[in-house]
Amino acid sequence: MSLAAGATLSVGLDPALASGPADWQAVRGLFDVPGDYTLLQNATATIPFAAALEASAQAFRLSHDPRLPYGDLLAQVEAVRSSVARSIGANPESVAIMRNTTEAMRTVQFGLDLAPGDEVLAISVDYDLLVWRQSLERQGVRLRVFDLPVPAPGTEEIIALYEAQMTSATRYMLISEVVSSSGQALPVAAICAAARSRGILTLVDGAQGYALSGAGVAAMGCDFYAASLHKWLGGARGMGFLYIRPELIERVWPLLGNYRDTADEGAIGRANIRKFEQIGTIPIALWAAQQAVFPFLEAIPPARRRARLQQLRDRLMDGLVDVPAVRFLHGRGEATMGIGSVAIAGADHRKVVNALREQRIIVKALNEGNVSCIRVSPSIYTRESEVDRLIETLPRVLRALQ
Repeated sequence: MSLAAGATLSVGLDPALASGPADWQAVRGLFDVPGDYTLLQNATATIPFAAALEASAQAFRLSHDPRLPYGDLLAQVEAVRSSVARSIGANPESVAIMRNTTEAMRTVQFGLDLAPGDEVLAISVDYDLLVWRQSLERQGVRLRVFDLPVPAPGTEEIIALYEAQMTSATRYMLISEVVSSSGQALPVAAICAAARSRGILTLVDGAQGYALSGAGVAAMGCDFYAASLHKWLGGARGMGFLYIRPELIERVWPLLGNYRDTADEGAIGRANIRKFEQIGTIPIALWAAQQAVFPFLEAIPPARRRARLQQLRDRLMDGLVDVPAVRFLHGRGEATMGIGSVAIAGADHRKVVNALREQRIIVKALNEGNVSCIRVSPSIYTRESEVDRLIETLPRVLRALQ
């Protein structure tokens, strides 16, 4: 009885997916995609690979069998830690397993010692700023927020914009690897380098970049990196991770103080990345089963995934080019990751989204910072015909809502 989930999942995956012409219809067959809806809201949580979801279900059942040694589960989690680390070019001893990106980011947020008068820097479309502001106010720390223009300017202008906001009081800053509302990829490495030269720590939110950008933490030069497995990687929901630059692990307090900082054999001390995982009962079976998703990352690497999403996004832009009210909040090419961010003049985006849902098309309305839009986020399982269905339906919906 074991949890060797994922050991044979590479069987049946076409090696050509990694570099040759991709059969995207065959890729769709790796997912259990319902046929009655057009699903274009994958930036929140995509459908997982069917084999990864099944491995999670099997592991969950097995984990409730008292005959299964708990050590087997722990060993499998360590294998997952190694796979995550390999995917971002990190040492496994610098990667903590978390329940999601939010928990990973909160660990840094609440774990760093800050003082009254310190500042944390973010753009207005970074994730969940209300919670950041609340927690920082309790410490007398200012959350300094500025707008990234929409559409975003060129790379040098973005870097200069960030540098202009850094002050002598800035202690650390949030950086979205990919802006969730527009798919804009930020020049993370250059921003991190500018921050480091000023003694500022950097926390990169990789929720929309992990498994798409292909960038490693060394190339980014960040101090912290947080992401989840249930978005573009295609894993089952319930696991994220936090990378911490090794020399900083000891400085960060765990979210819960439930770790054994003693001289006992096997104790988890302040410099051990596993101190962040001591939260009581953990979803260990789900974490152990995530090994099943990594063969798909090797078979369909980030560059192939990214190119497919950009192709579908460009198809959407071409199809709506003659709709007068529609404006895209981004350009094309490698500066964006394949999310379509659609602003419709004079429309209530929530009403448009609800009307599209009545037509069984699922997208999302966003109103964050200086961005108000409808986010269209296809997946690698999305067919061109599904994008075409949105292109055909949206103008009709807009006319009906006038």
